[in-house]
Amino acid sequence: MKAPAHSAIAGKSFCAFSLVELLVVIAIIAILASVTMPAINQVLQSTKLSAAGRSIVDNLSLARQTALSRNLPVEVRFYKLPAHADPSTAAPQTYRAMQSFLLDDTNSVPLTKPVFFPAPIVFSDDASYSSLFTASVSTNTPATSYSVPGYGRNYAYRAFFIKPDGSTSLTTNAFVTLTPDNTSPGQGGNFITIQIDSLTGRTRTFQP
Repeated sequence: MKAPAHSAIAGKSFCAFSLVELLVVIAIIAILASVTMPAINQVLQSTKLSAAGRSIVDNLSLARQTALSRNLPVEVRFYKLPAHADPSTAAPQTYRAMQSFLLDDTNSVPLTKPVFFPAPIVFSDDASYSSLFTASVSTNTPATSYSVPGYGRNYAYRAFFIKPDGSTSLTTNAFVTLTPDNTSPGQGGNFITIQIDSLTGRTRTFQP
């Protein structure tokens, strides 16, 4: 026996959401999103920061091991490039990449490809956090004939050398600090500081 039409209609009305209920659900979702998104962004930035820190330590370790095993000096460059949000033709203003070169009597051969840090991770250029970028430790050098992929010769760099015995050209221990470009360690932002021992070329990492 078929149910009365009015009973079916009543059942459908009972199960359906009203417009007010839908608006309430949407409002709740929006509130939850506004609360959780900053936390998610912080986690993503922290993950990128850790990955960039590991890549620096790994590359410095490779540079040192290569200098020792090949009995040749290795140049370690830190590139100043256009900011993450800028086109590749913009003026270089942010240290956010590195690369090593093996040096022989006549040539400078790339030991690795350039390591570019993911946005928004950069090197702090504040001398308090990155002593390697001060005039007394390294020189701001204009682009050479080498073209950085994606940027050509639109860059500058600072560098130091790892000698065949593992020591460096640095006169004292130096350090660099990675941080998101929208904050600084002095403002309580997350960061990683990597110290380079001038006598051994070994690294130490500090992170809050």
